[in-house]
Amino acid sequence: MRMVSLLTTVLFCFSLSGLVSWHTVLVSGQVLPIRGEVIDLDSKRPLGGAEVQLLERDGSESARAVTNARGLFEIEHPTLEPIVSVKKRGYIAVGAESSANGKLAFPLRDRAVGPSGVPQIGMRRSGSISGVVATADSRAMDAPIHVTLEGVGDKSDIRLTVKTEADGRYSFQDLAPGDYRLLAASRAKLHPPLMSDRYRPTYYPSAASVENAGTVSVDYGQSLQGVDWMIALNSSHSIAVRVNPRAPAQVRAASFSRGLFRNGRTTGKGEFVFDELPEGRYVVTAASVDDPVRFAVSTIQLNSDLAEVRLDFQLSAEVRGRIFVSQPSDATLELSIALPLTDGDAIDPVSSAATVVSADGRFAIGNLFGSRKLVLTGLPERCRVSEVLLAGEAQPDGLLKFAPGKTTQLDIKITCN
Repeated sequence: MRMVSLLTTVLFCFSLSGLVSWHTVLVSGQVLPIRGEVIDLDSKRPLGGAEVQLLERDGSESARAVTNARGLFEIEHPTLEPIVSVKKRGYIAVGAESSANGKLAFPLRDRAVGPSGVPQIGMRRSGSISGVVATADSRAMDAPIHVTLEGVGDKSDIRLTVKTEADGRYSFQDLAPGDYRLLAASRAKLHPPLMSDRYRPTYYPSAASVENAGTVSVDYGQSLQGVDWMIALNSSHSIAVRVNPRAPAQVRAASFSRGLFRNGRTTGKGEFVFDELPEGRYVVTAASVDDPVRFAVSTIQLNSDLAEVRLDFQLSAEVRGRIFVSQPSDATLELSIALPLTDGDAIDPVSSAATVVSADGRFAIGNLFGSRKLVLTGLPERCRVSEVLLAGEAQPDGLLKFAPGKTTQLDIKITCN
């Protein structure tokens, strides 16, 4: 089984302020060595064989050492502000934070001094994730598949890729604690081909076997393995977009229920193709590059290998309104209103069509297009929306459509106990 290791890289940056024995210090023209100790925080035992590198500011290596059986290292360096990185397979550093260059870092001077009289660098066992890439009926694929692991949240700078073995197995080793997202895709045409050469097969986490669309959590020393992380086959599809009039535009294909978003820019002829998409409902939007108030939107159900969408630009709409509240006179509501795009079932979680309601209940939102869902935040449990009126007409389901290029009145009535 091939392994891809995220070798722990820990950077230790320090200066001459508060000089102590383990810093690099010039004394009578000589450079005193940097000394330290690497230990296993769980067993409290020293870690021999850890690789310690001295790096320049640009990341290039200037010196190297390996910890001895007692976990000790010593390095000389001609500069006054050295950077030290420590690598140990199967381990991850504890207490480090991401530095400007994306590597884990903390000042060596802040580390506690151990019995050996030098600062200690604590490490713990790293985590791992392994599984199988298979078809929906649990058969291994007949060609290697590239599996990608992406960090989530504070691990977003991590992206690792491995190739599956002949039996479809893959493995990621030496992972820091945190959340990760699993993705898989073929980088070469399968044999026999499942689709044309233009549209490559793509694989996505199976909702039945991987919770939260492929997101998994790893802790220190934790090994996630087995069929619980199986990735099942879904044929990929494409959406070919053409905007009218033909001109450069920012385009987006979004599956709100999957949390899947793809962005692109059309050619001068107003064309763009979104490849490697799973089946499902998509909201496809376009924003004119030359005229920021012109938008286009279409909702499609993607089932075939290729769906073609024509988007006709229209002027965006604006809504002005007021919220009327039936409540005790001594109560005050602080509300925000949002009108995210919707495909009828789910909403766009990154919609920017939102505003804070003023003290007199008035609000205004511009650059609206497509179907929108009314979302109010700050509403107490004792209150509810009793009526929504768009241009004087009731909207019982809260789904709103606005006339392009027009300003429409939106009134919201709230009843409180």
